[in-house]
Amino acid sequence: MVNAGGFSPAATALQLPVATVSRKISKLERNLNTQLIMRSTRKLRLTEEGGALFDRYHQLVAQFDQLSATHINEQQSTLRICTPISITSMILIDAINDFSKLHPHIQLHVTQNNSTIDLIDEGVDIAIVGGAQPDSSWVSTSLGVLDYGLYASATFAEKLTELRHPQQLIQFPLIKVWPLFNWSLKHKNGQEFYYDATSKTDLRRYSCCG
Repeated sequence: MVNAGGFSPAATALQLPVATVSRKISKLERNLNTQLIMRSTRKLRLTEEGGALFDRYHQLVAQFDQLSATHINEQQSTLRICTPISITSMILIDAINDFSKLHPHIQLHVTQNNSTIDLIDEGVDIAIVGGAQPDSSWVSTSLGVLDYGLYASATFAEKLTELRHPQQLIQFPLIKVWPLFNWSLKHKNGQEFYYDATSKTDLRRYSCCG
């Protein structure tokens, strides 16, 4: 109000009624038990106490107003994403490239990690995870469903002519990929078999940053 030059200019700047500004000043004077402003019908001036209070706090108030008016520049921010390794290379790479072209000033920090992480501890904005949602407080949406299965090349399949039971799988150079290191197999006749033997190669989880 002092900088504005009166109640009416201050009320206009604050987008408040003049009566509201006047009541707030009166309340402040009652709380401090002192008169801060000498008023007349056409002008006003600070009392000695009011001037001392203004000198003490006006720089602090100005700094607060400046901080309150500061907005985050979205176009110069960093977006931190955590995704499973295979999802990044097989599915997201095109989307990441397209996003970078549309928002060239946003820096992408992509962490490839097959482990479940804590978004707050790791400072991650977006995480893509498989399976059940690890934290009920997350705001999430389903991106799709991945189907897992057992596959063999045509050349390798020729060597499976003697395969009659899953127990025989241990005889073959299998590759097991995270997260399905162990397989629950079911025959069409209803018989079930759980395969948890070792394999020639395990493509296990690991982490890297990019």
